[in-house]
Amino acid sequence: MRRITGTHVYSYVKCPRLAALDLHLPRSERRPSTEWEEFAARRGRDFEDQFVAGLPIVAPSYPERDFEAGAVATRALLTAGQEWIHQAVLLTEDRLGLPDLLRRLPGGSDLGEHHYEVIDVKTSGRPRSDQILQVVFYTRLLAELQGRMPTHGALVLKDGREERFAIADYEAAGREVEAALRRLRDDMTGARPFLQS
Repeated sequence: MRRITGTHVYSYVKCPRLAALDLHLPRSERRPSTEWEEFAARRGRDFEDQFVAGLPIVAPSYPERDFEAGAVATRALLTAGQEWIHQAVLLTEDRLGLPDLLRRLPGGSDLGEHHYEVIDVKTSGRPRSDQILQVVFYTRLLAELQGRMPTHGALVLKDGREERFAIADYEAAGREVEAALRRLRDDMTGARPFLQS
């Protein structure tokens, strides 16, 4: 079974058919990235690297694409109470999340006398629904792991400011998107192609 990821959530909001294809087709059957897509991805990675360079981050260490090992390493960092965790691995049987940052907050959870919230770094000038729902997806995975739902999530935007939002305001929509993605994973014909400029 293909795991649902934050990328599927992000894609679904833009185009359900894109998410359906990604859930069913192997990477080898995807078209190559356009020059613009490669530029945008590189710009996003560079901005994230620049932003986290000023933080005392730690990242889970694990063999490439061994997400089970990554989840174990992430759990160890969470339990140890690291202040900032970069590229954590949040894993369940059918979902996988790789949030940009987890920030430690005071307040008890299954991890101890602290818990975490999710922050994603974006190059846009304002928050968008696809970005917010991606943070909600990661937050729901994190809540299962730490036994506590964070009250907020956040986006860091291209000017470096942090836009916080209440998870409760978007959690119902996040559950709906996850349910829709599960249906598409079972039957990709639920999302038809459409044309756009």
